[in-house]
Amino acid sequence: MWIPYGELYEVNGDTGAIRNSKTGYVLNPYRGYEGRNWVFIYRKKQKVSRVLGLALFPRIIRKGDEVDHLNYNRTDDRPCNLQWKSKSANQRNNRAENIYIKTTRVKGYVYQRYCVEFRKDKKPIYCKQFKTFEEAIVARDEFKNSEEYRLSL
Repeated sequence: MWIPYGELYEVNGDTGAIRNSKTGYVLNPYRGYEGRNWVFIYRKKQKVSRVLGLALFPRIIRKGDEVDHLNYNRTDDRPCNLQWKSKSANQRNNRAENIYIKTTRVKGYVYQRYCVEFRKDKKPIYCKQFKTFEEAIVARDEFKNSEEYRLSL
């Protein structure tokens, strides 16, 4: 199901694809340095997640609102993985989960790792990287149940 986005573009509500409504050409997003997907629309570089959020989740947008990725993966721009949040709520949510994504670029390739980090007095007491989100969740929960975590509080 294609939903109009402006006069020249359409957004697919199921897959999150963006296409030119006149030519039918599906835009190919490119991955930026920070690991997000970008497209050029109306001669401007725009985040794919924000374009999808504006087209698929209409609401009153306040200044500073962001599209949040539910699984913390910034490259996963499926509509079922996106929601609107204020910037502060988005940051609070990410800190509360103690999981974030670290993106690095080596010789043109972009690598993403899920990082689990706990801090006390702005100093890390636990910090490890994992390839999958599920591994990061297991490690986070194991550390929360450990004696080291209880002693650090």
